[in-house]
Amino acid sequence: AEIASRQHTVSSVTRLEAEAKMLRKDNIDLRQYILALQSEVYGARLSAKYLDKELAGR
Repeated sequence: AEIASRQHTVSSVTRLEAEAKMLRKDNIDLRQYILALQSEVYGARLSAKYLDKELAGR
């Protein structure tokens, strides 16, 4: 009974470690995606700003 309990505990810990590793990877991927989106938004705002100036100059 003690061996089975220990095996269950070890498998639970292993499963939790695997889940934590997966979540860390997801977190890194999502942070990179957010940075890419922020860059895209910054570029779009910059383009809109210069387009407005261009159109106002006409």
